Amino acid sequence: MQPTPKTAEDEDQTSPLIYLHAELLPHIRHITLYVSVPAEDSDAHAQSQDTCPRSVETKGDVQITLSESRRAVSVSVASPQLPDNRDDDASTETRTAMEAEPETETMKLPARVTEAARYVLRAPQWQRTSSEGRRRESSFRMQVAAADDDTGNQTNGTGLLAGRGGDEELVGGFVPWRAPDMRPGTRVRCRGCEGVVLDQPARSAGGWVWKDLPSGNWAEMMDFWHCHKPDPEGGHNHGDGEGKGEGDGEGGLDAGEQQQQQQGAKADGGGRSEDPNATVKGYGAANQVVATVGTILVDVATFLVAVEDCLGVMKDPDSDEIRCCNCNTLLGQVDLTAQGWRLFKTALSATKTNTDADTEQMEWESHPIEVIIAAQLLELVERESARRFVVHCGHSSGLLIWVFNPDMRYSNSSAHHSIAAQRAMKVFFQSLHNVEQTLHPEVGKPSTTLALEEVRLPEETYRAFEEVLHRRNAMLPVSASLFREWRVGILHRLQ
Repeated sequence: MQPTPKTAEDEDQTSPLIYLHAELLPHIRHITLYVSVPAEDSDAHAQSQDTCPRSVETKGDVQITLSESRRAVSVSVASPQLPDNRDDDASTETRTAMEAEPETETMKLPARVTEAARYVLRAPQWQRTSSEGRRRESSFRMQVAAADDDTGNQTNGTGLLAGRGGDEELVGGFVPWRAPDMRPGTRVRCRGCEGVVLDQPARSAGGWVWKDLPSGNWAEMMDFWHCHKPDPEGGHNHGDGEGKGEGDGEGGLDAGEQQQQQQGAKADGGGRSEDPNATVKGYGAANQVVATVGTILVDVATFLVAVEDCLGVMKDPDSDEIRCCNCNTLLGQVDLTAQGWRLFKTALSATKTNTDADTEQMEWESHPIEVIIAAQLLELVERESARRFVVHCGHSSGLLIWVFNPDMRYSNSSAHHSIAAQRAMKVFFQSLHNVEQTLHPEVGKPSTTLALEEVRLPEETYRAFEEVLHRRNAMLPVSASLFREWRVGILHRLQ
């Protein structure tokens, strides 16, 4: 299914006069810069000679300037001139407005570029981006400056590329609201009506205990780590002594544990008994994570809490949904396996610091929905080595997501973008009209489900996620918004 290209009317409504967009590709140390400006009314300026100084690159009516620090770029577009045969009745105000100062736009680059970038910017290759030719675009690829460039400045130690050469990002650093980020006095409330959901533990005066949940497939991994199982059975001593002894040797059982094993063997009719340490140490298949009063277990996208600890929430009698009593916002769902409730981070806000002040004086924070969903996708990329996902909300339609670049930084000249470079992930996406057929194709038809992971979201969250993708796609330059049959989107991730 081919994506619908942007029309000229859409560009006029969404694009400013000058539009700049830059993406940093840290692994190859390049910055791709996109420049979009209105098309020339005539080709009179196309053959003009470049007589500007070395720091200014000129092409017709467009001037591209790289700052002295090589960290920012400016683009100026000359105002159109009135034709000589225009009627003498043209007002002075009109002529003055048409001959005003050139329009200029400046944008800070995601990283510092080399001196050679000045020569790259001197030769733009303009392309018309609409059928009516109202706008034109040009792209440039510039190399990022080395750690110690000719000016002696250390750009890799303190810049946006810091930490990529030696120190790797901490595992789970892209996950918002991890257990180390929370405090015993942290409060949680509904993002919609600001009603408090988690205030103080029901049975503990010392505040909340926050714990990170393990990876989703930790039990499966334990099955592969045979040599690391607790207290392996006899015959698997790997040469460490003569086997399991009666004493307290390494890997041996004490008298009480041996008695438990003998009792288990008798109860099983003399057959093979289950290792009692599996139950004690939480390794057995019967062990599972269970919600505990006073303890909040933190997942990538949810908080697992005990029912007794929640305030102002109710369970939907017709489903397993947990909703806010004040505004009826979907806050979570029942987890029967864990005997608790899972609260969605996308529907909550939390206090930043531990304080005893009144609720009105507390400083609350909430993470954008796209940041939390991006963390879910990144966690699956790390855990399952998957790059393509079917994202849906239980309906027949959904989105096919391809995580093309999980970590990049970009700058944008739009009014809604921050001056500083934003950390994000680039994704390609398509609309799906039949999610079930994509996940479970008919027998005999080619299947790609082995390379797909399913991500199901609440309907409100999915709609917001879909809106973000389409809005970011509209933000991109036309030449960068499509890749074959895919639309290109950007999802912000935790800085």
